[in-house]
Amino acid sequence: MKIKIIFFPIIFVLFLLSCSGPYNPFSDSAGKEVMPVDPKKIYVYSVFNNGTSTYYNVAKLEYFYNEDQIEIDTGDKLWVLNKYAYDSIGNILWYYDNIYYSINNFGFFSYGTSLFTEYPIKFLDFPLYVGKKWEGHSGNYYFFSSYDTLVASVEGREDVNGYDGCWKVKVKFFEREFYYGYVYEFIRWYKEGIGMVKDSEYIYDVYGTYTPVGVVINLDTIIER
Repeated sequence: MKIKIIFFPIIFVLFLLSCSGPYNPFSDSAGKEVMPVDPKKIYVYSVFNNGTSTYYNVAKLEYFYNEDQIEIDTGDKLWVLNKYAYDSIGNILWYYDNIYYSINNFGFFSYGTSLFTEYPIKFLDFPLYVGKKWEGHSGNYYFFSSYDTLVASVEGREDVNGYDGCWKVKVKFFEREFYYGYVYEFIRWYKEGIGMVKDSEYIYDVYGTYTPVGVVINLDTIIER
């Protein structure tokens, strides 16, 4: 007796499973095009402050990158972001000229204001697709503390500020030291070829002692430098 082995059903099932997932190159996914770095552009955001002292009286933010990158000991090349805060009549309230980011085919990472950050925050993990999740650490190791635990997910696609189909990404990391602890929550919306079009940042007290505070910024316009 001859035994016939039919592979078609197995192949068909694998095809169906891949059609809606990250392994199908034609599925709904995105890479580093959602966070383009263009030093020739200034991104202008309006600000809604909800109780944070940092953003008190801030009406507008401007983001722009330096043309030159900085190479660190690991060999990674970092972009330098400038962040300026203005009041309603155009006065500069504060600014940073040393916020460091890196971007590659695997993700978008924030080093904060230190070139020696041990675990940069992985705000984006490529490729993006709805339902994707990732975990990790952020920051550095401190005595009597622990690495900040990070969890993140792609929540969906939404139309935001006139841009259709933006990627909604939630990133949370947890900080615990001694008798206090905080949750930092970032919900950001990204559009291919544009970048971040909305950002919601909130700090929650793990133990419920303090009222959550935060800020929401929305992309108003992009200016050529």
